[in-house]
Amino acid sequence: MGFYAATLAFSPLGAPAPAAPWTTDLALELSYVPPLSASQRSLGGAKTESTNLAPAFLRPRLRVALPRGYRAEASWVPPVRAFDARANLLGVALSHRGWPVRGVSLAPRLAFGTGRVTGAITCNRQLRAHGGGDSIYFERICYGNQSEDRFEPRALSAELIARPARPAAALGPWVALGVRRERNRFDVGVICDGTHCPDGERDPGNPILEMRTTRAYAAVGADWRPLPRALVGAELFWLPGSVVTVRAVAGWRLHDAALPDEATR
Repeated sequence: MGFYAATLAFSPLGAPAPAAPWTTDLALELSYVPPLSASQRSLGGAKTESTNLAPAFLRPRLRVALPRGYRAEASWVPPVRAFDARANLLGVALSHRGWPVRGVSLAPRLAFGTGRVTGAITCNRQLRAHGGGDSIYFERICYGNQSEDRFEPRALSAELIARPARPAAALGPWVALGVRRERNRFDVGVICDGTHCPDGERDPGNPILEMRTTRAYAAVGADWRPLPRALVGAELFWLPGSVVTVRAVAGWRLHDAALPDEATR
């Protein structure tokens, strides 16, 4: 749970920069989901969990500059099945462009993410192909059906983003340190076969696992504007003990509130 909650984190993927109020950017994020090894998925040899359901996921991002130097962000991953999982994730954030301190701009950011990921993690047909104990588990415990497991991550994050106060070029490096308060739930969704419980329904005898924790993390990245309205960027995200992953973003400025003033001048 800690691994996937960190992988799905609504991280900064860019430093807040000065912009005229109501300037709006729309971007698309591509995040890498590192695969877990066989030993990590076997829980000490008891059984193999089918957690490698997707190698990556896409997340749209909307950014709007607000008055007084604030910036609002929103993101929604709609419940469309991709690879072997279906995600429905929401993220919102509020940040400030920051204040200069000895040549570095320090920008605070507060983010909240929640949602649900559904997939066959506990009971997957791959268990039958593994043979041995995994095959027996699939036939007897899973009733020969793929499960509909539900992973529900929820996290409130606070971070501080540092970038050069006066970037010398279109390329803007940044680094962030933050802390996350998390509540993650995993609902085991074994599907009945009609013998032990009604056919096609979720077995009510399976547990709901919950993880509550507070964890620190770090990220480093860079933004680049190849065109006045275009933006690309990348981020290396690290949550100690859980994951190291990379994210990339490409976006377009839908509305630049500063352009009319520039045209007038």
